[in-house]
Amino acid sequence: MKTDGFMLDYGSEGLEDVSAYGTASQSSSSRWSKADDAARALRACDGSFAFHTGVEDAPWWRVDFEQAVLLRYVVVMNRRLPYHRPDQRISVEVTSDGVTWTELVTTLCTFGSDVEGLPLMIDLGETVPVTALRITLVGQGALHFKRILLAGRKRAGESGVVFTVTRSDGLCQRLLALMNAMLLARREGAGFSFEWEEKSYGANERHAVDSVHGLFSGPFVEQHRETGSGAITLKRAPTYSARPHTAEAMTRILDRGAQIGRVRVHQAIDLRDNFPALRQEISDRDYVDIFGQIGFSDSVRRALRAARDLEIGPDDICIHVRGGDIVHGRHAFHGNFVHKALCCYEIDRIVARLKGSGRVFLIGQEQELIDAFARRHDRVVDASTLPMPPGMSHVDAVLFDVTLMSRTAYIHCADSAVAQLAGRIGRAELHEMGGLDGMAGYTPQMARDYAAHGVLGPQIAFSALKAALFHMGAARFDAALDWMEIVSEFRSGNVYDAVLTALLRLRLGDLAGAEEAAIRAVEAQNPHEIGNTLPALLNGRNDGRPNMPAALREDLDARDELPANLAQLRDIWRIDST
Repeated sequence: MKTDGFMLDYGSEGLEDVSAYGTASQSSSSRWSKADDAARALRACDGSFAFHTGVEDAPWWRVDFEQAVLLRYVVVMNRRLPYHRPDQRISVEVTSDGVTWTELVTTLCTFGSDVEGLPLMIDLGETVPVTALRITLVGQGALHFKRILLAGRKRAGESGVVFTVTRSDGLCQRLLALMNAMLLARREGAGFSFEWEEKSYGANERHAVDSVHGLFSGPFVEQHRETGSGAITLKRAPTYSARPHTAEAMTRILDRGAQIGRVRVHQAIDLRDNFPALRQEISDRDYVDIFGQIGFSDSVRRALRAARDLEIGPDDICIHVRGGDIVHGRHAFHGNFVHKALCCYEIDRIVARLKGSGRVFLIGQEQELIDAFARRHDRVVDASTLPMPPGMSHVDAVLFDVTLMSRTAYIHCADSAVAQLAGRIGRAELHEMGGLDGMAGYTPQMARDYAAHGVLGPQIAFSALKAALFHMGAARFDAALDWMEIVSEFRSGNVYDAVLTALLRLRLGDLAGAEEAAIRAVEAQNPHEIGNTLPALLNGRNDGRPNMPAALREDLDARDELPANLAQLRDIWRIDST
């Protein structure tokens, strides 16, 4: 088993933490014990130790499995300094029948904890059937450790259900859903798997979804990737939505899954938000731990290690600079995902108001925008200039960024899965702020100033669109139209922009200007599937939101006499809406 600092990489060998399948016990308790003392050693927990026996002769801790697991590695994390006893000696034993015990090691407790030194790591050489493991103190004293981690496999056929990830969008959304499936599988003593749809994106969309083998190790893919043989079963399998579910609803989902053999996991949001009943069972450390169990490829592990080795100060913060398909690609052809990326004005405003001694890391794939702000502000650090492994792939670079972000104090971001993954696996606190309220102080002159400082046209247009939608929400249609003129100055050929401009001009009584914009809408060639047709724009919904404000669409319906192209927009809306 390879180690990357605290992260123990057994997932790349197709192994998992089988601790959750066992029941822990200990020889005695002490005044420092908690209600679930022995069991705390099997999961990530806060504090310097997980369990604490009384002072006695040969105190012990053990875990028993109802059915044998195939054990390969045993990892014992010591109590943190200064309270562990390096002069004490322990014995670690396993049994496959509950009668005959085999000693794996007898050693002094000179090994480290989760954050201090290296823990005790025992390699059994191959997977060995085990029904129980026991750790005994040799002599008199108290036994107290931080964590006991057991890496191996649950024997095939012993679990009645498999939690299968079915996401097929962005890389970090897929990883968040995978972590949820792994946590559910660990809780239920079950297995997990994932579908992996290979997708191709335009270069400007800047997605980092490469081949599955560039992300995961070979054994991890071989053991957990869906091959398609269970497609019919998977279609019938239950799943859960993004809303909170009661404990009773969760039980129904799991019971139905046990009947079919599958539960589909599509949601990337925190399991504790989906199932509030799990808030007492799943901790923040559980997410950190489960991320460490993912079997990443060698190149990804190098990127993770490089990001963990960087010197990050306690006051350093980061801003996630996202663009991709929101600014450059398919989602630029409707206005419903503007909350998913910060625009140049919002980034500038965040940097200007931040005070303190820490650095401000700009992290993301919008390099031109990052360059512009690194020139404008002294405290800004372009994360791409930090030491990193040579020849990183897009996937490696994203996970380097995620790990770096996770180690800062705060992440300022929009509704971004990259930032959410960073917040899930580290100490960083998320400040999500991609809504329209922050656009109040933005002016057209600022937009042109950004262009003069090297910010590219698509980013200028995106910031102008956010400003237009902000003013539309306040019924300031004249100001919204001014901003749509800025949008059209910096990008062209966008059906959504043209339709929105036409409707704004119609609302303001400029019939000729509205017809001119309607001509652009009818003639525009949109290469992307979202908003590819006028009916989709006028009547469609994205992410649950209507593409066009209802009040503006209804202006079309209120007029019987309209120029030809505006009439075409009206007729499309009338036909499609009926």
